[in-house]
Amino acid sequence: MSEKRIVNSTFNNLLQHKETALKRIPLALALVLALSTGAMAAKHQCKSTNGTEFTMDVPDGWAFQTVPGGCAAGKADGSEMISVAYYPGKGLTAKAFAAALVKQMNVKPQFNKEEDDYVDFDTELNGNKVNISVTGKADDSGLQVVTEKGESKELEQIFNSVTF
Repeated sequence: MSEKRIVNSTFNNLLQHKETALKRIPLALALVLALSTGAMAAKHQCKSTNGTEFTMDVPDGWAFQTVPGGCAAGKADGSEMISVAYYPGKGLTAKAFAAALVKQMNVKPQFNKEEDDYVDFDTELNGNKVNISVTGKADDSGLQVVTEKGESKELEQIFNSVTF
C-alpha cells in the first residue's frame, strides 16, 4: 500500500464519526501515519486558514500530509503522530475554543492545564489516546492547535521546527 494511501486510510479511520462535528468548529484533527524515525530531513510548506505560510521539518521516512489550517506527520505503525494548525481566533480565548472543540468532538477530556490563553488535555478519539493543546489569546490573530499521539524526541523536534 502506498504511503499516501496509508496516511489517508489511517486519518479517515481515526476520525470516522467526528469529521462532521470538527467541520463545524472549523478544526480538523490530523493524525497521520509514516514509515520510521530518522534525522530531520525534509522541510514542508504548510498554510494556516488565514493564508499564513509556515514550515515543518519532518524526519526521513515519516508520512506528511497537509490538513485544513496546517499540516501533519506520523509513523506508519501509528504509534506517533502530530498535527499543527492555526485558526482565526475570532475573539475566542484558547479556553473557549477548547471547550467548543471538546463539545463538538463529544469526548471526555482530562485537563492537564486550563488557562485563558493555554489549554492542554488528553482524551480518547476512536480508541486512540491523543493530547490536544490550544494556545492563543482573544486579541491574537489566531489560535494554534496541536494534536499529538505518542511521546518522543522526534515529535518534540517536529513541533520545535515550526517556523513562519
